[in-house]
Amino acid sequence: MRSKHPQYLVPGQAQFGTDNVVLHAKGTRHLVNDFSGPLSTKSVISGEVGWVVDGRDIVVDTQSFLVLGDGQKYSMNVDAQRPVETCCAFFRRGFVEQVTQDMTSPLQASIDEPQRQAAPLEFLSRLHTDLRARILHSLRSLAARCSKQLQPSSFEEEFLVLSTELMKLSREITVQISRVTNGLNEYGRTA
Repeated sequence: MRSKHPQYLVPGQAQFGTDNVVLHAKGTRHLVNDFSGPLSTKSVISGEVGWVVDGRDIVVDTQSFLVLGDGQKYSMNVDAQRPVETCCAFFRRGFVEQVTQDMTSPLQASIDEPQRQAAPLEFLSRLHTDLRARILHSLRSLAARCSKQLQPSSFEEEFLVLSTELMKLSREITVQISRVTNGLNEYGRTA
C-alpha cells in the first residue's frame, strides 16, 4: 500500500506457500492483479475492501472474511479517501488440510502413514459472515501483534487455531448442504 502507514509481513522473510504468513496493512491505495497464492483468509479491520475472484466482486467488511483456496486467483484495487486496514493470513500449502486430517483421523492412522495426503476442505472458498468472531478474533489478534513488528511466540498456535476454526466451518457448511439435499430428495426435488 502506498501510504504513510506501514505494511507488515510476518515473518519478514517469509515465502507465500512455504511458510504461514500474516500480511497486515493500512493505507489508501493498493493494487493486486491476478495473484495466485496459497489457501488464505482475507479480513478487514477498518473500512471495507473489494476483492475480485472468478470475475465476481466480493466486498469484505469488518463483520466478514473471505477464504480463497490454494491457487485461486484474485485481484484487488484499494483506492480510498480514508485508510483501510486489512489482515490476511496465508497458510503454508497443505497446513490446514494436514491439521484437519490429524484432528479427524485415529492416532493409529497417523502412526502407520505419517506422510499420507490430506484432502482439501470443501465449500470454504467464499465470503463468510462471522458474527461470533470465531475467525476474526484470531486475525485481529495477529494484526495487533504484527503491527508491533513482532512474531509472537504463539504465532504458529494462532495458525493452528485458525485451521481448527476453518475445519469447523467446513463441517458446518457440509451439514447445511446435506440438510438441503436431503430435504430436496424427500420432497421429490422441489421446494
